[in-house]
Amino acid sequence: MRQMSEFQELGPHELADEVLALLVTILRDAYDSGQDGDPRSAFIYRHARNISDLGEDFLHLEAEGRTSAARIVVRPMIESLFRLAAAIKNPEFAAQKMVAELRDEVAKIKKWSLEDPQFGCMDDIIQGLTGLAETIKATTGLSTERNWTVYETAVTADLGQHYSREYFILSKYTHSTISGIVSQEYVVGRGHILQVAIFVMAAAAGNLVQGVKTTKAQEYLDAATEIIAATISLIEKGAFKAFDNLEGKSPPT
Repeated sequence: MRQMSEFQELGPHELADEVLALLVTILRDAYDSGQDGDPRSAFIYRHARNISDLGEDFLHLEAEGRTSAARIVVRPMIESLFRLAAAIKNPEFAAQKMVAELRDEVAKIKKWSLEDPQFGCMDDIIQGLTGLAETIKATTGLSTERNWTVYETAVTADLGQHYSREYFILSKYTHSTISGIVSQEYVVGRGHILQVAIFVMAAAAGNLVQGVKTTKAQEYLDAATEIIAATISLIEKGAFKAFDNLEGKSPPT
């Protein structure tokens, strides 16, 4: 990882590499530092690691000009950021979200079992998922269950504006809407998607150090803040817009 003073001198792809390196470093530090078996810390760590793993895949795809797959990868990165940051803001969020996910899986399995006899007996799986939900409730002292929508999660994370812009736009292509497909044919927003990926990784790094034990929390937080500042500077210079072009493609009319 470079010195923080050097971030302002980097281009978009170099800055993306640096923020990924920062996030990987924090994750390794958190793993080596050991946690307390706290489900909330594990939840935060896993979503940060998900962002790191997907961020690495995104950068490989972006470097190869594989923009169709790249934009799909960024969407779950954003959703993991919503959940990670919400868990920092709301101490009960992680447990409530994990329990709600388990309840939802059980409900779907029961529904599929009734609709399709070929699905087979899933009683053991249902019992296991239900037991895990009760264990999480007991371990965390959770008294109130809640189903969280993506929007509610984003608002709790103070990232509601990113739901109404980036998450909504990327969801269109993920769900194969015609407007999403057409935007990809013309490589609309490639630079913006790179910008979003950098922000997500930097925000994940800044939030992660607030939810897990590390040896250099303030240093990591400062680095994440500097990377976001460098990203804003690149936006103001129009550096990301340079990536929005047809790249020789001839989309149908």
